[in-house]
Amino acid sequence: METAVTATDQHAKSRNIANQVISDLRTRLIAPTPENYTLWYCYLTGEHPELKKTMDQLVTENPDFGSSEMDMLFADFFSADKQHSALDAITRQLIDELKGVFETLSNASAVSSTYGSSLDTLTDALDRGVAPDDLQPALLAVAQATKTMTKENLAMERQLASSSSEISQLKSDLEDMRVQAMTDGLTGIANRKCFDLELENAIQFAEDENVSVCLLMLDIDHFKKFNDTHGHQAGDQVIRLLADILKDSVKGQDTPARYGGEEFSIILPETELQGAVILAQSLCKRIVKRELVNRSTGNHLGKITISVGAAQYIADETAEDFIARADKALYGAKNGGRDQVVAA
Repeated sequence: METAVTATDQHAKSRNIANQVISDLRTRLIAPTPENYTLWYCYLTGEHPELKKTMDQLVTENPDFGSSEMDMLFADFFSADKQHSALDAITRQLIDELKGVFETLSNASAVSSTYGSSLDTLTDALDRGVAPDDLQPALLAVAQATKTMTKENLAMERQLASSSSEISQLKSDLEDMRVQAMTDGLTGIANRKCFDLELENAIQFAEDENVSVCLLMLDIDHFKKFNDTHGHQAGDQVIRLLADILKDSVKGQDTPARYGGEEFSIILPETELQGAVILAQSLCKRIVKRELVNRSTGNHLGKITISVGAAQYIADETAEDFIARADKALYGAKNGGRDQVVAA
């Protein structure tokens, strides 16, 4: 026999989950912001299966899972709702504008039809040799139709010009949204969604053209300790610095991306493993040379290092397997002492 769940039971369950959320965030030194609370609450309740799956994997693979990962996850799983709402609004505007264009053209077609009928009536009268005095009604009808058509054409030109401008702006808004949806808000480079799409494209190109493609997975060493010591703003500064170095170090067809938290990736089309390793080693050297300074206080924060895993695509493997091999190499670099490159 099933037992009915009362409002009191539901309230108690929610309160227990809320207490667990606060406890978990405190344990991981994650600020209990509304965003972090919402994310962890949904994780514990399992209301968002894809979020739970992703977080389970991150929590298992990264013992230092913290605020940076939370920011990335919230952007990936909850900002999309805002994007969808904005996209719906723009789409509705575009449809309304196109309806207005069609209505204008329909009205113009009706006026043109009336004008044509007036001309046909006049032509028929002329063909029948109607006396000039008797042509007056047909002439007046043509004159009135001409005046109406001229007025409607001017109105139509103004309407179409306005609609053309509005549609161009909506197209621009849609393009801006597309770019925003594919861009990491903190660093300005490709986000995880863009990375997934670009990796699939790179793999498809490699298979179609029988060329190589490599993948680098990069992680900032001891980033949680750096964050705890210097604060999250300094941590964000480091993440942006690494992103800038990645952008400055790759070719036009390569794709640097923020994969999650302090983990980055670079997709390298038409690149052999040796070339990918050389690039990764160059990145390690560039980063360790940078003396970090807090922009707000001027305090010196020391230096950071990165660990890198490199992998070359193997024919017919999935994107997930490709990433897993590069990720395994990354953890090999970390386990081997950090500040180094390991090739799969």
